[in-house]
Amino acid sequence: MDVSLLQDLEYQPLPTKTYHVEGHRIIGTVDGLEAIRQAVDKILRTERFINLIYSADYGIELMDLIGADFEFVKADLERVITEALTADDRVRDVSDFEMKQISSDSLLCRFTIDTAEGSYSTEAEVVV
Repeated sequence: MDVSLLQDLEYQPLPTKTYHVEGHRIIGTVDGLEAIRQAVDKILRTERFINLIYSADYGIELMDLIGADFEFVKADLERVITEALTADDRVRDVSDFEMKQISSDSLLCRFTIDTAEGSYSTEAEVVV
């Protein structure tokens, strides 16, 4: 193979355009930051290693946190969320974590996601 051909290649990211899912319905398409938001939401709702349709890199590992002490969950949740989301190459960083216990078995985690299309804040409720 001619190595000079490889030197002339430019990296072109794939478009983020995908179906727009609202509730349980597909309503058109979405692109850019909104497509990444939708992907993040889906990653956070999919347990890793459970569904054979997804690769081992897709989803989040929350099952190990069920029944664990809240202090342990708070300490480990930042790592678990960051690993899950940064597996998507459009997510650059996850930061500014804030966690608050909202019931005897759940906590609310707020954080900021820095993506290739911009940054935004979101939250996720985690039941343990």
